[in-house]
Amino acid sequence: IATGRTWKHRPRDVAKCRDLYSADLAGFAPDEMEQLFSKVESDIAPILRTIHRDEALPADDASLDILLNFVAMTCVRVPAMRAILASPLVGLGEHLIHETVASKEQYERLCAVMRAGGREPYGTFEEWGRFVESGAFVVDADPKTHLQNLILAYELTLQHLAPMSWALCVASQGAPSFVLTDNPVVRIVDLGESIRLRRADHRLPTEIIMPLSRRMLLLGLLGPRDCRTKLQFAGHDIPGWNTLILARAERFIYTADGKIAWSDQGAKGRTQDLLNMLRARRAHDAAQMKA
Repeated sequence: IATGRTWKHRPRDVAKCRDLYSADLAGFAPDEMEQLFSKVESDIAPILRTIHRDEALPADDASLDILLNFVAMTCVRVPAMRAILASPLVGLGEHLIHETVASKEQYERLCAVMRAGGREPYGTFEEWGRFVESGAFVVDADPKTHLQNLILAYELTLQHLAPMSWALCVASQGAPSFVLTDNPVVRIVDLGESIRLRRADHRLPTEIIMPLSRRMLLLGLLGPRDCRTKLQFAGHDIPGWNTLILARAERFIYTADGKIAWSDQGAKGRTQDLLNMLRARRAHDAAQMKA
């Protein structure tokens, strides 16, 4: 998104970060979390193949539960979510670092803590102050905290997904393709942005959007749980859904055919217009978070 560059590649070779949750912790195998991810992926593979073949969601609760576990895992394991989950602790750490330059007494307390931990302080108080003001440092949570955040987020996400109503949306033959981004599960927090779908006598807001293929979307609706709904989308429906998906992109957009069908406030679907829109939204979101 940042450069507008496009290229063809295999999916596994465009990953932003591999082995993100590998950690060397006492009592915890380095690849234990990655092995859990692998187990869920193995369990979901035959279910996804059946969905693609039958163009229908699983009717049995056991298969649906595996599908929802896969959705929850996919939602929380991406690098962007890791940063979001760690942001409160990172923000506190940055605040405490800036507090250490408020006075020499604060800095001396920091030096005492560092020496007690077997580390040497960073030069004099003046040198430390210049370093902090330069912003040339990164604050991050430790591996154990990242893993705890991931597990908690996974459990809470799964609890949220369980009572929802689910629909499989299938694009008609010849319709534009659905797109995928580096945030593969879209959660619409502001329901004012949501597309409402008619179910019986109600119009239920869409909260979860997850592309399953170039022709299929999995939708989570705020309503009674129902795992057997199928909706058919015509070609003119695709750009609106793609725009919701694209709005949550961080760095990359993936397409099967190199084409992106989207629409926004009368824009004609040009790639450059799309990139401009995404960059403007990211700048706006960043400004809101900073405020």
